[in-house]
Amino acid sequence: MDTKRSAYSHLFSADSNLESRPTSQNSMDFNPNIETAEMTAATPSSYTGSSSSAVSWIAWHCSLPGNEYLVEIPECKKFVTVAWIEDEFNLTGLSSMVPLYSLAIDMILDLEDEDNSDNSTEESESGKASKLRMVESSAQTLYSLLHQRFIITKAGLHCYKERLEEVEFGVCPRIGCGGCPVLPCGMSDLPGVSGMKLYCPRCQDIYKPRNMKFHTVDGCNFGTTFCHLLYLNYPELVPSINQESFADPSQAISKYSVYTPRIFGFKVSLVSPTGPSMQWLRWKEGIIEDDKVEDD
Repeated sequence: MDTKRSAYSHLFSADSNLESRPTSQNSMDFNPNIETAEMTAATPSSYTGSSSSAVSWIAWHCSLPGNEYLVEIPECKKFVTVAWIEDEFNLTGLSSMVPLYSLAIDMILDLEDEDNSDNSTEESESGKASKLRMVESSAQTLYSLLHQRFIITKAGLHCYKERLEEVEFGVCPRIGCGGCPVLPCGMSDLPGVSGMKLYCPRCQDIYKPRNMKFHTVDGCNFGTTFCHLLYLNYPELVPSINQESFADPSQAISKYSVYTPRIFGFKVSLVSPTGPSMQWLRWKEGIIEDDKVEDD
């Protein structure tokens, strides 16, 4: 591919207001007004930008509110460079899923739009702005699909392993999980189907982020494979039911537990209409019940 700087690059100037860029991704509605669970959200990482006067499209995109959980693909230089995006093998099948694919990939890679240069005098300003918005929307969708593929590579898994160890994505809202760190996940591999969720490896359930800005993040940025593949490659990241610490001793978490409903000190029967008939779903072998300790 041609590596010339893009005609779009002036839009990403470090001196410009990043919030003024079109945010077509935020137009997706994943019912942000419905909150199903409370989640401790991580503090967004500070964005340092590029050392040059221009900010790359990828850096700008990952700095948008709600995109703090994404990684900048070329920034994972320990294993890979920006050439990963230019590898045709990694782009297989995406051209049929994303409209204006060629323009979108050029925008992501900060390449020059030759058609735009040739027709700059013929198109009206409103036409250029309309086209730019469409290309921007396609670029965001394409990056979501590329991100989903990249994070299941060795480089991507390593990046998120380090972030998970820092509890960057918050902890599980379920009391019985004892503050177990969670990981971003998706419920679909296709764009525009579902928003991003947070997965807990202890209770093996998903939760909606508490912070509203994450409600419009497309779940296809992470897909359905990422979480489980990461824990398969790094099983030490899954705390056991009796483990009281996670990675760093300063990040202590409690033992796993299952809530037992009681009335005047007596456990509610499993056959009662209001009893814990589905308690077995949370049960794990090796749990020490508080009532068994008291009876002894």
